[in-house]
This record gives sequence, structure tokens and C-alpha cells, in this order.
Amino acid sequence: MAFLGRWRLWTSFLLTQALELPPRFTLDLRKPAHTRWDGAVDLILSKHPYEESFLPVFQEHNKSLFDQLNASHFDALGKAVSSHYPETALELQGIAQQFAARGFPVTFEYLSAWLYFHELAHSDVVQKLDARECTGIVAETADGSIMQLANMDQSPLAARNLTLRISVVDDKGEPLFEGVDWYTLLSTGVSRAVKRGVASVQENWRSTDPVRKLDAIMADIQRLGR
Repeated sequence: MAFLGRWRLWTSFLLTQALELPPRFTLDLRKPAHTRWDGAVDLILSKHPYEESFLPVFQEHNKSLFDQLNASHFDALGKAVSSHYPETALELQGIAQQFAARGFPVTFEYLSAWLYFHELAHSDVVQKLDARECTGIVAETADGSIMQLANMDQSPLAARNLTLRISVVDDKGEPLFEGVDWYTLLSTGVSRAVKRGVASVQENWRSTDPVRKLDAIMADIQRLGR
């Protein structure tokens, strides 16, 4: 019985940890773009050290994708963001400065590549085929409340340690939308968002057939910004 009691206590502890809500961060669009994400990197690292959060995520995605890019690719991606999305570029530069202040070599150009992760990950240079696809449903509870339920088939498991709950405030100080994502700090955006009383949206990863050439994707990014 003593063993059973300890087992139940340990199980309850694990469930509590699993159900712990991610940290909340408010993105205030009234702030200068390069300071909007100030404190967000530290918020993640206060929960999970670099070696258990950003580092394994970077290592896995470098191996499968980003190590296949050369310096000219990263330079072109940084220039594309600065040209087509100057406000986003300032946000990414601010995030890169937060990493630098912590002593981690995460550059603006590297974060620019993450901004285009989905486009680049559908190119012919990817080292492994990931056939998983995200899924989401919308459900109504007995009292009429609407919930969005979604999963993200993503590895490594450390990616979950990057998850933030984002509340976005518009230039008038009003709530704009809320989102939950693990690569928010790597792209200044969310793949799952809810605007109360309006809509709930999420990304949906799908395969590309035939796979596009990296040069063609880079040309589109440089010419169109996407």
C-alpha cells in the first residue's frame, strides 16, 4: 500500500508538471519594434536552461536544414526580411541582441532563416523526410463555449520548452489576439491564434510534391519576400 501511495503521488506530480501552463508574454505593438520582445528570451530561460530549450532545437533543425545553407543564403535571407518586412527585421534584431547579451551566438541572419523555416523546409536540401502533419479541431462544450484543440507534430521534445502564451496589444492598447507557439521567438509570430468573438486559426503543415529546388525558393523570397 505504501508503494501504491507513492506511485499515485508521483503520477500526480508528473500530471501536474505536464499540465503546467506555458509562460505568458505580452507583445505591445505600441513599443518600438526592436524592444517589443525584450524579456522574452529571459522568460524562457528562467524556466528551462539553454541546453534544455533552444540548443537542442537549434541542433536538430541545423542538422536537417540550416546546415545545408551557406553564408550567402543567410545573408540573402537577412536582406530579404529587411527589405520586405523592415518592422519584423527590427524585432528579430532585438531578439538576437537578447541572445547576445546572454552569450549565445544567435544572429539576426539565423533568425531570418527561421522566419522562412516553412518555405525552406519544403526544399530539396532537407536531409530527412518528415511526413507528420499537424491537426486541429474546433469543439463546443455543453454550455456553448467554443474551444480550439490542436497538436503540433514537432521534434525534438525540447521544442515544448520554448512555448509561450502571447497576448498581442494593438497601437491603441486594446487586445488584438492571443496565441500559443513554440517558435514565436524564432519568427516573431504564432502558428495558432484566437481573436475573441471572431476566429481561431492555425497553420497546417503539408507535404510538397514535387519538392521545390532551394534556388527557386530563395529567388521567390528575395523577389517577393515569401
